[in-house]
Amino acid sequence: MSTPAPEIIALRCNRLQLELVPEAGGSVASFSLDEQPLFRLCSATARQGGEPLALAGFPMLPFASRIIGNEFEWQNSNITLAPNVPGEPFAIHGQGWRRAWHLVSASPRRCELTLDHPSDCSAEDTGDGWPWHYRADLAFELTESALRLSMALTNLSASDMPAGLGWHPYIYRGDARLTVRTEGRIRGAGDPAGGRRIPHRGFSSATIADLDVDHGFYGWNGTAEIYWPARGVSLSITAQPPLDFLVIYTPPGENYFCIEPVSNLPDAANWQDALSNGWRAIQPGETLRATIEIQVRG
Repeated sequence: MSTPAPEIIALRCNRLQLELVPEAGGSVASFSLDEQPLFRLCSATARQGGEPLALAGFPMLPFASRIIGNEFEWQNSNITLAPNVPGEPFAIHGQGWRRAWHLVSASPRRCELTLDHPSDCSAEDTGDGWPWHYRADLAFELTESALRLSMALTNLSASDMPAGLGWHPYIYRGDARLTVRTEGRIRGAGDPAGGRRIPHRGFSSATIADLDVDHGFYGWNGTAEIYWPARGVSLSITAQPPLDFLVIYTPPGENYFCIEPVSNLPDAANWQDALSNGWRAIQPGETLRATIEIQVRG
């Protein structure tokens, strides 16, 4: 018996359209202006398959990016995680995007989703290895010129929980140009030996097709500007604390690129220096909240 295709929730306001697939990790299936893509185009197969990596955007929680080695120390305990993507050796982007979310409410302009993660998820028992109980909430809202995304992560355990948030959109490439201001980036594969942080002033109207970037950036001013000259369309991604960092991913030859506001840098669980890397604790009953706004002009 074939598996039913996941339900798609459609929102619309003025010229903006948004489609969501709650069952597929709370993912976005499309975001468009006048039926023209702002996020990457997803095939019918991708929309029906329910794989977030084939869709147009997903939440990252309770951490963003990879945890190298699948383990970290937390308050005198060793936490061991399970890899969560075929072909990827390390746990990446938390658990939220690998689980089905539940629809709380939906209207023509707004949709609310929720996820409950139990505490009995030992990696040895085919779970994800995250030993804390938490609830996550997402709200998507369209205005006449913007998409607003609210995220919340609540610790339902009896002890402190490490916590992070982020969002991973796949943005339509075309002739896109990027302007973003930063202070530096994290050293990655191919960089010469040295300290973990490397000064980097960001990009000014850089053509995405000319970039080959896959790094976490710090000292971000909270805004990223994207412009498609041929269409005369632009969008600005704005985030407030705790989304103090940015991951930029521009894989050559693909029809997308990623501008990811995040509250922690890659592998923040396993390193510290004199500056913040975003790894934090939330107490029992505490909620970590974040908001992203994507303003569209054109």
